[in-house]
Amino acid sequence: MKETIGQSLCAICLVVCGIGTSSGVKSTTQGTVVLVHFIQNEVVFSADSRVTASNGSYMDNDCKLATFENDVMFTGSGQRQLSEPVGGKQYPWDSHIVAREAIKIGRRSHGSHTLAYSAAHAWADASVHVFQAIVDADPTYFPRYRDTANGAFASKDESGNISVYTITIRVEDNRANPKKAIVVKTIREVAPQGFAVFGYAPIIQEFLNGTSPRAKDTIAKWESTLPRITSEIEFDERLDMQLIQWTIDFANERMVGGNVNSVALNRKGIRWLAQKDYCKSAE
Repeated sequence: MKETIGQSLCAICLVVCGIGTSSGVKSTTQGTVVLVHFIQNEVVFSADSRVTASNGSYMDNDCKLATFENDVMFTGSGQRQLSEPVGGKQYPWDSHIVAREAIKIGRRSHGSHTLAYSAAHAWADASVHVFQAIVDADPTYFPRYRDTANGAFASKDESGNISVYTITIRVEDNRANPKKAIVVKTIREVAPQGFAVFGYAPIIQEFLNGTSPRAKDTIAKWESTLPRITSEIEFDERLDMQLIQWTIDFANERMVGGNVNSVALNRKGIRWLAQKDYCKSAE
């Protein structure tokens, strides 16, 4: 039986776009659109591949998805890398390198917590440490009250149980000292059927609502191309990737573009749904 977007929406419309981001303007590379979708006993991460430099140039070969040892995966948005000096000092930071180290920490010390939980906290703490040093050196470096960086970890334990956590890093005013800024973190667990969007979300909102003439027409054409027999999980996997593709196609946003890459984690392990050559090094 073929599912429809309307049926799928019953599970995800209440939580879509609960997490957004707006990339900082001075990072080495920035920008994205990412979906984090907890489908029954499977988690899917999907993303575009455009990365934008501080001078406005961009490349369409950035893999925003990373997998580790068949049991954990990571994705991020906003700040991707930092390498420019601030106040005459370097503050190197790369979201994927920090994620790799956070997973190592999580494997050693997660205790009764899940690996995703421990890695998310380690990634957040390491990122806050670097970003706070930057805003201490230059309080205007990052925009205030906008997401500076987002991350998401998904892991499975030995019993096949899935865990998903998202992280938001923001710069806010320091009420104790208005001349300074403070970096804050928010870590959230994603529940089954939960759906989070990082980055540019308006097209995803439009097509999940399905009310605009453009969305209605485009969705009808897409649904007509689906196999007659489509499981709920397969439909949601295809929809996640298509939402990224529609964002690439219709967004008038220079920081979104390139190709769609998508990866899933279930009790059996990691499975790539769409993987360009430049993403093969992410395994």
